[in-house]
Amino acid sequence: MSGAQKVRTCCSATRRGGAGTIALLMPPSQLSLLPHALPALLALPWLWPLTAGPVPEVQLYLVAAACGALALALWPRTVARGAHAAALSWLLAACINALIALLQYFDLENPLSPLIVTATPSEAFGNLRQPNQLATLLVIGLAALRFLAHGGRRATQACAAALALLLLAGT
Repeated sequence: MSGAQKVRTCCSATRRGGAGTIALLMPPSQLSLLPHALPALLALPWLWPLTAGPVPEVQLYLVAAACGALALALWPRTVARGAHAAALSWLLAACINALIALLQYFDLENPLSPLIVTATPSEAFGNLRQPNQLATLLVIGLAALRFLAHGGRRATQACAAALALLLLAGT
């Protein structure tokens, strides 16, 4: 396939509801990966563990701004796909922070120290560094789980129940 054919294929995929201008930079075989990157991009600021410098929050704000800009470029054109991606990203961030909170509570986070914020034993706040923000994120994760599991099959409902137990255990 020539370069012009690749650009035409990417442009036609973009017009059908693809990922905007990012699609012009990728080969057609990788276009199917774009919808899967959006929830990870939206969840990354909720999981960012690193802080440094005179104003520690700046690094987190820059990561959040970069993820937001990329998410805007990858955002689906239909409302249903956008709502699904947003709910999936909230659920992903909540589940990972619940696992981190359980590791912190049982004082098992030290081997993963650069990726997980360390806490004193029996204290849990995820990578958010605030217990009240963790509780808010976990409740939002439960709401996102309800949205995603609404009207699902039994297997989906069993998985949703397991995730709900994880989110409740993280509080």
